[in-house]
Amino acid sequence: MRITYQDGKLYYSITKDEFAKQEEGKPTEIDVMWLPHLLKDISDANYEHWRKEIVKQELKKNTKK
Repeated sequence: MRITYQDGKLYYSITKDEFAKQEEGKPTEIDVMWLPHLLKDISDANYEHWRKEIVKQELKKNTKK
């Protein structure tokens, strides 16, 4: 599983094996080896979102003057 942030939206992708194991409405087990990767993915997505939102806020502030 991987998580990405693109154009203001958060996406996740899963492998064929992960997809095959999914059951509607039930949590799906993820191998703990993915923790470092998911942590980095979420951190990167959070930073990108934050950076773009701060830029938008600063632009709004500067255009109101």
